[in-house]
Amino acid sequence: YGSIGISPAATAAWRAHAVTQGSMPQVGRADAYLQAASRATRSGIEGVVPNVWPINVFEPCWSLYTLHLAGLFAHPALAEAVRVIVAQLDARLGVRGLGPALHFAADADDTAVALCVLRLAGRDPADDALRHFEIGELFVTFPGERNASVSTNIHALHALRLLGKPAAGTSAYVEANRNPHGLWDNEKWHVSWLYPTAHAVAALAQGKPQWRDERALAALLQAQRDDGGWGAGRASTFEETAYALFALHVMDGSEEPTGRRRIAQAVARALEWML
Repeated sequence: YGSIGISPAATAAWRAHAVTQGSMPQVGRADAYLQAASRATRSGIEGVVPNVWPINVFEPCWSLYTLHLAGLFAHPALAEAVRVIVAQLDARLGVRGLGPALHFAADADDTAVALCVLRLAGRDPADDALRHFEIGELFVTFPGERNASVSTNIHALHALRLLGKPAAGTSAYVEANRNPHGLWDNEKWHVSWLYPTAHAVAALAQGKPQWRDERALAALLQAQRDDGGWGAGRASTFEETAYALFALHVMDGSEEPTGRRRIAQAVARALEWML
């Protein structure tokens, strides 16, 4: 790409130093990368760049995974777009897994979500690439990681369950990382507790039609704001409200009538706020 670690900031810093050392062929590649990164924002403002670019594995993986959480993975209107992305991911997944971008170091998080997407699309990928990151009963995001990521293990659990592989240790790790209210709020990759909570609910419920979690459901419903949305900060946000709705969508499938009525009321309030 001509970048330093797919980071526009690191690339710009390297370039600033390199030009003081005389002309170098790599400076031209760095310039081209920074210009392409700026164009990718579509802002039209010179110097505005993404914090990381490109992420041409992460974005399609998480987009399709999110369609699954929303119950839209198999929607006929999206079938062709899903087919194209799945074919690309299938071709790119190697024995070492995938990272956020092509030609970037593989990690357990991107690999796990890619496996989820491929299995949801009817493919039968091996779990070997994910096993490279397994240490004991949990998964590290990348070799040498000092503190494990809860969401990486949530995604690993989801992938293993979709593939029909044993995952008791990973499941226990995910369960052990709840807060006293039954939610997940200690994820280092995302500022909002709603992100890991939505994904954890989906992973824990996978393959278990009778799975229910009244404690998490009660806490999630209680966290709904007066305006109908959800948010970890001072105000509701569309993204976090979507995460809450994803979790409720999963929970609704195995709830008793009383619980389903409570979920329906919360969803109606959320939709009124969102729309």
